[in-house]
Amino acid sequence: DAGEGEAELREEAEEEEEGSGCSIEERAERYLREAMEGAARAVEPARLEAVGNWQAERRRRRLLQNQLQELKGSIRVMCRVRPTAAGEGAAVVTIPTPTDVLVAQPGTREGRRSFAFD
Repeated sequence: DAGEGEAELREEAEEEEEGSGCSIEERAERYLREAMEGAARAVEPARLEAVGNWQAERRRRRLLQNQLQELKGSIRVMCRVRPTAAGEGAAVVTIPTPTDVLVAQPGTREGRRSFAFD
């Protein structure tokens, strides 16, 4: 009968409780704590491996980013041209568009050099 089995289990639990000096709640808490600690120990190697892989990928990504930056070029050029003052003669620099600058180079075959900016 199910009622008799339940009564027997309760009696056994009460006897164990009296003999061990611990309540069922305390034993359950201890069991759960030990189970959680065991699970944490079991996953620790996997966690350490994942952290190691993440750090290696982070270093690799930084290296690739630095290489890309080096290949793209990270030099910024600013060009500021002042207007010619009275008595300076002809302008040496002309700005045909907002991104192009022409510089006069007397003594060369071309006579001018063009620079383009982004």
